[in-house]
Amino acid sequence: MDQIQKPDVPALPFFESGNVYTGSICQSYRFRIAKEENALTGSFWTQDVCYECAENVQTAQFPISEDGLRSCVDWIAEHQPQ
Repeated sequence: MDQIQKPDVPALPFFESGNVYTGSICQSYRFRIAKEENALTGSFWTQDVCYECAENVQTAQFPISEDGLRSCVDWIAEHQPQ
């Protein structure tokens, strides 16, 4: 079985400053992490399109903290297709 890849993301201050980070793990597995209101919102989708054009985007919210960011990255990694 393939090993789960965790995305390499910027440090927490990047998100606390209001920046949005997007990336991909494999060819058609995209993700996005952004600070929205009082939480970090992680999103992923399985289409080779940008976030704004994606359908069936899955999202979850996490605390704005080091632990919250780690949990968000883990959540994104756990849902990647095998």
